[in-house]
Parts: sequence; C-alpha cells; structure tokens
Amino acid sequence: MAHRIFRDARGNVWEAWEVHPSSFERRRIADRRAVPRTTMDRRQRVEHRVRPKPGLSEGWLVFANREEKRRLAPIPSGWDERSDAEVASLLESATPSGKPRRLIE
Repeated sequence: MAHRIFRDARGNVWEAWEVHPSSFERRRIADRRAVPRTTMDRRQRVEHRVRPKPGLSEGWLVFANREEKRRLAPIPSGWDERSDAEVASLLESATPSGKPRRLIE
C-alpha cells in the first residue's frame, strides 16, 4: 500500500495513503461481547459488517495533515508515482472529512 508525504502550493506538509473497504469494515465491527448470547456455545458465527458509504466501495485516497483530513474516491491509478504538484492537485479535488485524530499531541 502506497504512502506519500508532499507539500501543497501553500507549503503545507500532507500525507496521502490508500484505504480499502476490508480494513474499514474491521474497524467498524460492533463488539461481539456487547450482545448477549442466546446459547452457551461460543462458536457461533455472526456477521457484523458495515458497508462503506456509496462511492467508497472500491476504496479511497486519504489526505491528512495536522489541521484537516480529506478523502478522494475512487483512487486515481498511479497516484503514488505522480509528481508532488500532481498529487497536490488531487488534494484540491478531495472532499473534507473532518479533523485527524491524534493519539498523542
């Protein structure tokens, strides 16, 4: 999976990486322990899947810096081999998706 660090036209540093739905679904699965069991058998197989929002099923490109996060779908082919200026132009067409979460500040 590709990962890039680049500067936009204003000199801000950004990171860019791909997200694919399978990893998205794993993070969004509900905790099985929160649902009471109907039997004593722990080997039940229950599917808890959350589908990605429409248009994101094939994955998306994330752009993030300390201040904001953006998303671009579908993932442009060969984005990781483009120049910094070309990747910055992709950033301009990406949709804002909130502020990045930081584990440590």
